[in-house]
Amino acid sequence: MKNFLILVILTVYTLANPIIKVEGQELLKALSYSEGSPYVKLYNWDMGSGGVSPIIWDPNGNNWTPEGFERKGKVYLTNDGNITHTIVDDEKKPGYWNLYMLGNKDKIIKATLKPNAVTMENPSIKIEKAYIKKEIICKEDNSIKDTVYYIKFPKKVSFWLEEKTTKSNQGNKSEYIITYDKKPNCLKDANETTIKKSLHISQETKEQIKLFLQSFYKASEDKFPAKALSFYASEIDRYFEKRSLTKEDILDDKVRYYKKWPKREYNIKDIEIIDTYVKNTIRFYKVITPPTNNLKLKQHNSH
Repeated sequence: MKNFLILVILTVYTLANPIIKVEGQELLKALSYSEGSPYVKLYNWDMGSGGVSPIIWDPNGNNWTPEGFERKGKVYLTNDGNITHTIVDDEKKPGYWNLYMLGNKDKIIKATLKPNAVTMENPSIKIEKAYIKKEIICKEDNSIKDTVYYIKFPKKVSFWLEEKTTKSNQGNKSEYIITYDKKPNCLKDANETTIKKSLHISQETKEQIKLFLQSFYKASEDKFPAKALSFYASEIDRYFEKRSLTKEDILDDKVRYYKKWPKREYNIKDIEIIDTYVKNTIRFYKVITPPTNNLKLKQHNSH
């Protein structure tokens, strides 16, 4: 583990007190179990503030809790190489994150990161999308956003990361809870919350979605596929059972389909929104047509 940390930590030396900085994603990798031996020496709890350790342990931070042994320390995290900060008595000070690790020397149960103060900067842990296998919104409103990520780094055991962001006029405050074996508590109600959200979609939103779908199908009635193609992005994540296609792939498919069915008529009577979620700041909706022949389709074969 020492060799790994040497590679990822940036150190700023001062004569008085060296500040050891680490990017949030690299800290998560250091706190992740390695594949093959997930519960053997996850992290050297005895590491102090010298050398290559990003953690400055609190000498009085050891404590027994009902869940197990807790160790406390602090970490200086960076955003794009810039150390987080806070303002103390009108003076800019390095902002640190409090770290609470629960477990024992051979197995960590949970790790929690909290910024030491609320700042307009709202220090956050940035994770590359390739490492995020699942992203679930547990709760989102004007005051709080609670998101859970299922993360898998190369050669590391996957784990859950819950990000709780509290919003206020004084600034946002994000808190991170890492769990290795158990799902975060908010996931127990995530599906129920999602269903409740879908049942309270406004009629205006529903009508806008219905109008969009009607426009899409009407464009597909045209003799040439140019109108229908305008509804697709240049790169398409999924197209029926196919994935990762280009607009040119969609064009080829529609040309073949239009030759087979030269006359097409579509009509939607009603739709039902069964799910809604936010991903990368974009709101998504899952829509079906209720099983009452609401989608009328007439196609005339060319043969």
